[in-house]
Amino acid sequence: MNKIVLARYLEPIDWVVEIPQDFEVHIYNKGDAITSPAVRRRAHRIVERPNAGRESETYLFHMMTETEDNDDFTVYAQADPFTHSPDFLQLLRAWRQWDDLQPLSWQWKGDHEVPPSTVLRHYEQQLAGRLRVRPERFSLYTWAPIEFFDVGAMNTGRTYRHVHGQLPEGINIAAHFLRMAQLPELAEEAEAHSLGIFTYGALFAARNHVTKQLPLEAAKRLYQASLAHPCYGYVLERMWLHFFGAEFELPQSAPARSTSAASTSVQSTQVAAQSALSPSAPTASMKPAAGQSAPPEPAQQVARAEARKGAWEHPLGCGPASGQTAPAWPDLQQTQYREGHAG
Repeated sequence: MNKIVLARYLEPIDWVVEIPQDFEVHIYNKGDAITSPAVRRRAHRIVERPNAGRESETYLFHMMTETEDNDDFTVYAQADPFTHSPDFLQLLRAWRQWDDLQPLSWQWKGDHEVPPSTVLRHYEQQLAGRLRVRPERFSLYTWAPIEFFDVGAMNTGRTYRHVHGQLPEGINIAAHFLRMAQLPELAEEAEAHSLGIFTYGALFAARNHVTKQLPLEAAKRLYQASLAHPCYGYVLERMWLHFFGAEFELPQSAPARSTSAASTSVQSTQVAAQSALSPSAPTASMKPAAGQSAPPEPAQQVARAEARKGAWEHPLGCGPASGQTAPAWPDLQQTQYREGHAG
């Protein structure tokens, strides 16, 4: 049976009684007790968890302990999904139209203009009344979206580079993170590309056999990251779709090696477009936009590779040297994190 996994802190949760009966409701509660009789009757499980690690910890905990290997869907969501997905309940009712990996978000926060209302209006015109789903493209180098300026996303990229020993500008953050997570093939794919795609608030659905493709050792590493520095929560938000088969975009001058057989049919140029839920997204141009530099020449790629080789053996570098264990995730702040706060 389909499931919905909700990462809850203090959000009102009475709305779960409206979730279609096609879904078992699994609530991972990190806040005050859930006492509503109606909510408790609707929930298949309520699991009390310590308030740490944001939704990333919740998702990974569920994937490592509960995920089945079948064709049913599991929805992963924060307990207030409507901020990011105004059509969330309608999307649940339309689950038979989903792709094997289905983004479910529309925006970060409308009152914060992320994305700007002009961007959303233009996109909504293409929907012709269909449900609102819009995955966002972002730079693997700066972590910022490509259609508008987002200072918060830029700060995440800067923070990540600072946490890892002042990594230089121009490093592929996604590739660096994926190597630390012991996902080397996916890291190579990221290194060969410039753009990724993500879903705001980490709202997505996937068939269980798709999420089962994430290697257990990598899931354990990612779980450790979710409990370490706060910036990893924002990094994970942008990586979920790629963990489960969404392709990176805008290749560098050297072609990427093909992904493993575990890759799903989802294409990041139209990750939600092939379903009836959203229109075709515009394909990213291979030409640099105004004010952007062209992809690096082969000589530049060699120089970058040599720089990465030097970083490989750094205690906080991309991954372990031969014969060494994986480096520890930096843990610079011991704090409690609110589940309801979106990335």
